Amino acid sequence: MAQLGKILLLAEANSMNSSSLGTLDLARALASRGLDVVTIASAGPTMVEKFRKAGLPLRCYYRIQRKTLPYILNHKIIRLAEAAEPDIIHACSPRLSSLAARLARACRVKYVVTAGNAAECRCNMKCTRRFGGLIATSQFLREWIVNNGIIPKEAITVIHSGVEVELFERMPEPAMPLRWPQRDFRREKAPAPSPQACAPVVGMIGKFASGAGHDCFLNAAKRIAGEMPEVQFIIAGDGPGRYVRDRLEKAGLVKRTTILPAFLDFRHLLASIDVLLVPGVAEGQSRLILDAMASRRPVIATGVGDNYEVIKDGENGLLVPRNDCEAFAAKTLRVLKDSAFCRQITSSAFESVRNHFSLARMANDTIAFYDHALTEELV
Repeated sequence: MAQLGKILLLAEANSMNSSSLGTLDLARALASRGLDVVTIASAGPTMVEKFRKAGLPLRCYYRIQRKTLPYILNHKIIRLAEAAEPDIIHACSPRLSSLAARLARACRVKYVVTAGNAAECRCNMKCTRRFGGLIATSQFLREWIVNNGIIPKEAITVIHSGVEVELFERMPEPAMPLRWPQRDFRREKAPAPSPQACAPVVGMIGKFASGAGHDCFLNAAKRIAGEMPEVQFIIAGDGPGRYVRDRLEKAGLVKRTTILPAFLDFRHLLASIDVLLVPGVAEGQSRLILDAMASRRPVIATGVGDNYEVIKDGENGLLVPRNDCEAFAAKTLRVLKDSAFCRQITSSAFESVRNHFSLARMANDTIAFYDHALTEELV
């Protein structure tokens, strides 16, 4: 069996989102276990700075996820991979599997792939000669991949996402209500009224896109505001926010809602939220949910996909049916009004993350997966 010493990671890290943060955390965890980690990524300046501060080598190339790269760029990446002399190549998205296969052939090593959601897997991913296996971040995703005939079941290993619990252990529990969010007065002609000293904050974090659940969130927010007028709202995500602003005006929630168009590092944003709603109907949002649970923030999410594997309804979070705005509103109001129930589910959520979804567990399972992939000889 080849000795595992150096890992070459391929990643898309253009913005501060769950996929990029997961790649950074994985690289840090592997490096802390004595492995030499080199990352090739299509990365934005924020992620470049994050890797630099962590002391992790990072080489940036634009849009490396394309199936066909310009000859010169393809040549440069192959030469860089050969100079790194990796023992295994890890593509952190199925969209990078073609590049991983080319680099694996050039370096004469095996490659593995991580799939975080079903959308990433619709890229004609193939099992080539040097393919060492696929990591699925949930059992639900594994079954979806197998049922769609993409990868054989025996080639897929489930390794759940993990968060660095130590970062959140010192974070204070939500002292509802928190401070009043900042407002955007550029579109308001009348002077702002004096806000209350403090107000509970209900938030949503996610890209402004179809299936993200913004309509459901806004409908639930209108119901919540009707019963608890002091509640404030935060909507954070990347993409066009005009769609959301128009609906906020129709719902009369403009003055009590803060929109953050730039997708921030949501781990810091969670400190300003009392209750996190995840109304999206697409799978693959478990990383955001895990960070919120580790932050001791109550999570109310749509019961789809891998959400079922992370949240036990009524124990460490709350699940509601698809697009059920009334259920989102009712459960949010219960959490806001019943402080004992809120503490119960947040404490259970923190223990669940620490015991089952830690970064240390994910790193150890990933290293074991590498070792297993290296034990199988190439044909």
